[in-house]
Amino acid sequence: AIEKINLWKNKFKNRCYFVDSNFGYKDKDNTTKLNFSNTHFKDNVYFNNSEFYSYADFHECEFDDIACFYGVKFHKIPNFSACYFKEQKAVNLINVDIDKLDFKSVEKYIEDNYQDETCENKQEITEEQRNNNCKLKCAKHLKDSFRVIKDVLITQNNTLEAQEWHKLELYAKEKENHINLSVKDREKNADIFKNILIWFNCVLLNVYRNTSDHHNDFLKILNFTVGMIVLYGVFIFFCQACIEPYSKFFNELKSSVIFIIIGILVFLCCIMFYFNRKKSIFAKSIFFIIAMVFIVLYLVTYFYKTNEYKTILY
Repeated sequence: AIEKINLWKNKFKNRCYFVDSNFGYKDKDNTTKLNFSNTHFKDNVYFNNSEFYSYADFHECEFDDIACFYGVKFHKIPNFSACYFKEQKAVNLINVDIDKLDFKSVEKYIEDNYQDETCENKQEITEEQRNNNCKLKCAKHLKDSFRVIKDVLITQNNTLEAQEWHKLELYAKEKENHINLSVKDREKNADIFKNILIWFNCVLLNVYRNTSDHHNDFLKILNFTVGMIVLYGVFIFFCQACIEPYSKFFNELKSSVIFIIIGILVFLCCIMFYFNRKKSIFAKSIFFIIAMVFIVLYLVTYFYKTNEYKTILY
């Protein structure tokens, strides 16, 4: 077992063999780095059937010839950011095992490694802001790491394996959006529309991950589809059984009152976006949802009252 290794900026003119090796510590909580960064392999390099239990750092490595990772198993997130493969067809990624890498692995990698990033240490920013900037930079590098391997596999027409690395790339993008929200939320004169766009992309990726694992989990897709059908049936039952009493209640109110409530909610939401930057953008979005609920209830009541609701429903 090779528990520690540091080959930073080494140059290997001859072939290198790291075959059937166990790198790092098997302790899951270890944060040790296996440092291959900036290494230049001028000839073939083989990692066949090796296992990496710690973080494998290959960022800015150069591979001039065959780079064989056949049967390699990564227990923790590897870093291939800015890697250069001179001959992408000569990269062997067959049977690479990344089954243990998930969204939590991406989060843990950023938490364990963000302090290695170099960020501006201006006096006007707080320590929390500096840490968020470093985390954001780390997430972007991690996203690029997955993209590098994905591009190699696409070049080799291995689209199925490329999709697995694309899934990890989307995990990193989602985490990047999470961190970006924290950074933008604390910036002065932040663009409200840009914040909403980032929030929407973050929610979209979150839903995409939880409902289908980015089109990689058939059971999740099936469960979500069945759940939506059941939810639609419950919604139909609710409308048929409960809408009439509520429509009578709403009928007694003047429409102006409802519009005043909607206006107040939207106004409060705008106030929070512009002046209260301590709140998370996720919390701010709740006001939008509440406003939408009032609008939907009003429209449902109106359509039911005019006998148009049943036509739309069926």
